[in-house]
Amino acid sequence: MAEINPDIIGLTEVNPKNARWTLSPQDLFIERYTCYSNLVGIGSVVYAKDSLYSSDIQSNNPTESLVWCILVTGVV
Repeated sequence: MAEINPDIIGLTEVNPKNARWTLSPQDLFIERYTCYSNLVGIGSVVYAKDSLYSSDIQSNNPTESLVWCILVTGVV
């Protein structure tokens, strides 16, 4: 069986509606990936493989559960 090894992973609705706990950055950690998260409301997370050059982009509306990042390809 081939190993699944994605470059980018996106998750939505990471905050359960009736949770009795609050998510922390440690809860979202995946080895070999950089995590960009916004835990406002239902929450969203984007993971980019560490071997990619990536950077987060701040939203103009921090109250929305949006996550943006930019990937740079080629020689930097």
